[in-house]
Amino acid sequence: YLCAHGAAGTFAAPTNTRELRQLIELHPQARLVAGATDVGLWISKRHQRFAAVIHLGSVSELQRIEHSEDTLEIGAAVTLADAFAALAALAPDLGVLLRRFGSPQVRGQASIGGNIANGSPISDLAPALIALGARLRLAGPDGEREIALEDFFIDYGHQDLLPGEYVAALSIPADGHQHFRCWKISKRFDQDISAVCGAFNVQLAHGKVHEARIVFGGMAAISRRATRCEAVLKGATPGPALLPRAADALAEDYAPISDLRASAAYRRQAARGLLERYLSAMAGQPVPVLYPAATPPVNTHA
Repeated sequence: YLCAHGAAGTFAAPTNTRELRQLIELHPQARLVAGATDVGLWISKRHQRFAAVIHLGSVSELQRIEHSEDTLEIGAAVTLADAFAALAALAPDLGVLLRRFGSPQVRGQASIGGNIANGSPISDLAPALIALGARLRLAGPDGEREIALEDFFIDYGHQDLLPGEYVAALSIPADGHQHFRCWKISKRFDQDISAVCGAFNVQLAHGKVHEARIVFGGMAAISRRATRCEAVLKGATPGPALLPRAADALAEDYAPISDLRASAAYRRQAARGLLERYLSAMAGQPVPVLYPAATPPVNTHA
C-alpha cells in the first residue's frame, strides 16, 4: 500500500482492513479520512496540521454496498454518489435529500462514514438515517461492535468512538419506511448547509401511531430524536388535530441557538411547520411542494 513520509508528516492509504488496523496501531493519533471534504477545509481554512493521515478510500471492505432480505449495509468509505441509488430506492425522500447535498463534486468524494463520524449538529444525513432506524458497525483493536446511530452522537464534537476504533459500515432496515418523510430548510436549494433538517417516520397499527421516530438537525448540539413529541404521537391518529399538543411537546424537546444560518425563533417555527406538514400528509391532505418535481440525476462513478 502507499505510504509516504516527509517533514509535514505521514500519509498512508491501506487497501484492506488488516493494513488499516496495523496503521492505526502504529499511528494512534492519525486523522482518518475518506473524501476529506470537511477535513480538507480544516487544513486550508484553519491551517490545521496532522502528524499522520490515513486514507480509507482504497480499503476494499469499506467500499461495499450489500443488500440482504431485511437490511441494506453500506461501507463507510462508499461515496454519497455511489450510495445514492440504494438509498433512494429504500426511501425516495432520502434520494431527494441527497440530491441537495453539496454539489456533484462533493457527493462524488464525500463518504457515508465520514459524514457520520464528523458528528456535525447540522448534518443532512444523520436526522434521516436515525429516523430510518440506522445502526453503525464500529471496528477497533478489540473487534467489532454494533450500536444504534442515535447513540453514536453523545454531545457536540463527541462521538462514541473508543481509542483505535473507526466507523466500518452503516446498516438500515430494508422495510418499515412507507411513512418516512424528510425535509431540509436552507437559504439555497443547492450546495447549502441546513438551518433545520427534519425527518419523520411512524409505524401505524389500526390507523394509530404504534411507533414514532422524529429527528431534527440544527435544533441542538447533535442530531437527536424529539422524544416528547414522539410520546404525544404514540397511540394517536395522525392528523392536523394532533398538531397543538405535538408542537407544544416539540418545543420542549429542543432549545436551538441563533447563528449565521437562522435565529432560534426561526428554527422553532420551521420545525413546527415541518411537523404540521408531516401530520397533514399523514392525514392525506395536500401540502405545498417544497422542492422542484424534477431534479438533475446524481452522477455516480463509472
